[in-house]
Amino acid sequence: MANTDAEPRGEFRFLLADKVAFGRGALDRLPGEVDRLGGRRALVITTRSLVREGQLLARVTQLLGHRHARTFCDVGQHTPSRDVWAAVEEARRAAADVVVSLGGGSAIDCAKLVALALGVDIASVDELNRLAHEHAHSAADFALPPHIAISTTLSASEFSSAAGITDEVRLVKGTIRHAALAPRVVLLDPAATLATPPALWLSTGMKALDHAVERVCAPDHQPLVDVVCLEAIRLLRAHLPASLDPTEAAMAARGCCQLAAWFSFFGWPNVRTGLSHVLGHQIGARFGVPHGYTSCATLPPVVRLCYSHQAPDHLASIASALDLPAGLPDVGEAVAQAIERLVARFALPSRLRDLGIPADALAGLAAATVHELIASGRTALGAAPADVERVVQAAW
Repeated sequence: MANTDAEPRGEFRFLLADKVAFGRGALDRLPGEVDRLGGRRALVITTRSLVREGQLLARVTQLLGHRHARTFCDVGQHTPSRDVWAAVEEARRAAADVVVSLGGGSAIDCAKLVALALGVDIASVDELNRLAHEHAHSAADFALPPHIAISTTLSASEFSSAAGITDEVRLVKGTIRHAALAPRVVLLDPAATLATPPALWLSTGMKALDHAVERVCAPDHQPLVDVVCLEAIRLLRAHLPASLDPTEAAMAARGCCQLAAWFSFFGWPNVRTGLSHVLGHQIGARFGVPHGYTSCATLPPVVRLCYSHQAPDHLASIASALDLPAGLPDVGEAVAQAIERLVARFALPSRLRDLGIPADALAGLAAATVHELIASGRTALGAAPADVERVVQAAW
């Protein structure tokens, strides 16, 4: 649906998720959901940081009890293909019939790919990388082992039916998309986020803001997506700064931020994200930078150099959600500056140079981003090669 100012017309596709449980105590539903989905042998996929923290993983395995088959904890940032394939082999050794992801986007995407490999009997890591490089979007129907996602960040990968995977040899990140990849159950328990390092929590909050801004500004934006994404922006502005305070109110703020992350991704797959998100894919694959940090550096120049010209009316709505004054003469600049103030308030890196990206790598980064925009069908989102080059230079 490209124009919501005229007569509304279009369609909306919902993900195949069964349930989203949110609020304190949501984690306690885990054993019942495994049983409801018919699971008997659960593979938990998580990260080394949560193994070191210990308490949250222990709680999950305690809840699973006899249903817990094994735990795989070697998932790196941006789901390197070698880590995914090691998890697939672990799942096959465990005869897993349900996958439980515990962590942020990398653990969740890894679990999606493990379920895919089990469900369609993918034979090798090379096959996974090939599918991702082609940005495969199969129309075939197939059944995958159910996936229950326990999110500990604000990345919102649990609400996507796509999974990113990094080819370490070629230093590119690709995506596999299919409706069946969406987790069947999502558990959003703010208590489960307390183990998340503050910088990771805040930076993934900026990633959620990135999702929401880009969906509102997208040429194919939709009325329902606009409403929930603008609410996501409002919730993040109101609650992300307070979510780290050592108070009881901070737990409620964390819960509101989890809702914001959900809302920021609610439009998937109806409305795609744009240039900032694709830049994050390629920066992550080439330099190992987490997506939350890439959003801090790329979203302001994307707003300033692209959306201020392509979507000025939409930016006015975003400005209102950010509690900026009405009638600003340059709303794109005002929104970009508001995002930059949040980044500074959270003491997060704001430039590509701060992320260790050298100037002589910018041309290659821009070219890889343009390739993904074309391969993933995002050319209608207003990011021409010249736009990409301008944004990359401005972000550096």
